[in-house]
Amino acid sequence: FISYFIGDKNEWRKGYGSLAIKMILKEAKIKKLKKIKASLYANNKSSIRALIKNNFKLEGECKKDVIYKQKRISSLVYGKIL
Repeated sequence: FISYFIGDKNEWRKGYGSLAIKMILKEAKIKKLKKIKASLYANNKSSIRALIKNNFKLEGECKKDVIYKQKRISSLVYGKIL
């Protein structure tokens, strides 16, 4: 699984997430990994776009899996075969 976090909201929506994913994929290919996965909250639209932009596919949804702001929301798993 990969993970990335951009803590400064002033830096959101500048393409850093997508760039981080590209860099992770490049390193994964060097290491000869076969598959990469990412798990995220279903309401994280920016991460969904960044993963799709990098050709990840939705592999599953865990309904009402996590608590976010005192509400249960789903988590998603995206994957990419290298």
